Amino acid sequence: MSDELLEVFYKEYKDINYIRYALYGLSPVIIAIIVKSGYRLSRTIFQKDVFLYILFFTSIFFTIYLKAPIIYLILGEAVVALIYYFIKEKKINKNITSVLSFFPFALLLLLTTFQKFIFLIYYDINYFKIYTNEKLVQMALLFLKVGSLTYGSGFVIVGVLRQEVVENLHWLNAKEFIDGIAFGQITPGPVVITSTFIGYMTSGLIGSLVATTCIFLPTFIFVVIIATHINKFKDNFYLKSLIKGANAAALGAILSTAFLLSKDAILDVPTLILFIASASILISTKFKEYYLIIISAAAGILIKMIL
Repeated sequence: MSDELLEVFYKEYKDINYIRYALYGLSPVIIAIIVKSGYRLSRTIFQKDVFLYILFFTSIFFTIYLKAPIIYLILGEAVVALIYYFIKEKKINKNITSVLSFFPFALLLLLTTFQKFIFLIYYDINYFKIYTNEKLVQMALLFLKVGSLTYGSGFVIVGVLRQEVVENLHWLNAKEFIDGIAFGQITPGPVVITSTFIGYMTSGLIGSLVATTCIFLPTFIFVVIIATHINKFKDNFYLKSLIKGANAAALGAILSTAFLLSKDAILDVPTLILFIASASILISTKFKEYYLIIISAAAGILIKMIL
């Protein structure tokens, strides 16, 4: 309930000076929080593996310069990592017969599944749009897709949401999107709750309910159906190889998103100082993000009143 109240408050009062001043101070801190998330994730990923560094920088290049869809980038680099580690471990020489028989089957299965998925999206969903709100259906599909990426660091989905909501669908502008992340930081489950903000800003209360339900649903299904059996696969070579590649790509996407969002958050010298100070504090200390958010909002008001 508190989430909906915050969103109503933002939509109604975002143009009031003090609110704008507070968000001015908050925005660079949000970028610092994303950077901190990436930094902490990086400490568990690379382990002196040069190949993962290559995937990491490739992810940054494709995200920033080629504007590649992050979901496909993560999946693609996961598959590349699987192939690389498969060859590196010389499993291709040990199991050449099984490999040659496995990949055509896997490809056929993938194509069949993809064909069914396309049929569902472009036929069944379009059929249902006749009887439902088209934007709500589109929103449900988007957040179901995004919800499947809430692994490792929740900030992985920020880049996907930015591409979809700001660049492709134009439901929010860049500033509103950053404000949504800022408001999300005030609540439990900050990044995922940002979806509630986007849903409300786009389609009101019903939109917030659709977005929140759909972004949580994939995780719920994973916990109920898959998580109970995950121990059977945790040491599986193929799964570990896929995860290594996906994590390197996700880290690149997280830091690339921080860079892209910074263009609308770090606007001048005061916001640059706030970003550097916040990032330094978050990375080098255990200072709570919640308190930093309150301090930065107050600092934003104070800066704007003085300058």
